[in-house]
Amino acid sequence: MGLSVSDLAFIRYATAGPLLAIFLIVRHRNDWRARLSVSKTSVLILLAGPPLTICVLGGDRLAPFASGVLVETAALAVGCIVLARSLLGEPLDAARWLALCLLGTRIFLIAGSNLLRGETQVQLGIFLFAVAGCMAAAFTALGCRWKIAPLSAMAVVSISSLVTFAPFYLATDGWGRLLASSPALLLEQIVCQGVIAGMAAWTGFIYSARLLGLVTATFLPAITPAIAVTVGLVLTDELPTVSQWSMIAMSSVGALLLIVRTGSMRK
Repeated sequence: MGLSVSDLAFIRYATAGPLLAIFLIVRHRNDWRARLSVSKTSVLILLAGPPLTICVLGGDRLAPFASGVLVETAALAVGCIVLARSLLGEPLDAARWLALCLLGTRIFLIAGSNLLRGETQVQLGIFLFAVAGCMAAAFTALGCRWKIAPLSAMAVVSISSLVTFAPFYLATDGWGRLLASSPALLLEQIVCQGVIAGMAAWTGFIYSARLLGLVTATFLPAITPAIAVTVGLVLTDELPTVSQWSMIAMSSVGALLLIVRTGSMRK
């Protein structure tokens, strides 16, 4: 029996929430209380809570993995660069403008081809991936602007998401579906969704944005497609097309521009 999108979302929050709650209480109790109001907490939950998870997991079920991850990471990178300039006041020189144009072109070409020629469910999946990337960018930018400790931000989001999402999930017989799943499958998803996706990946990206600046940190999602597509080849036997490989190359050039420019700025 396969797991639904809501099953995976619940596993993510049920794993990350309690683990991060312990950290929050022990290490950053005063920090998050001082910096996070109810309104800020609500915004962060809307951007990185259940709506984001459902967009990512739902898009993955509807659209091809290779195309979806290319759109999502490009939308994340473009969103971060734009918000870094408009919200955080980070400078954009010629190299970074070129990187922004390359990443934006990737979104236009991949999303455009899928929207014009794809089936309705593929179109919806691509749209969900793009929305997810923009939401993730806004969450990261606001976390930097409000100077919230990365683990504190993820703890508040995970705990609040669990509290708000769990009652709905359990009321729709979600617990029964989990019990009907194999222990090996549940353990795999606890590690992948709860620990890696729900804690490690997000926290690492937010830390890099805080330490390096949001524009510089975008080289991480910019190079993700090459890694993600490689993993996709192994897990899904999905062979990228020529256009997808060209988009990966375009992303790598954009990432290289960001890295080179960062190195020159630090000399």
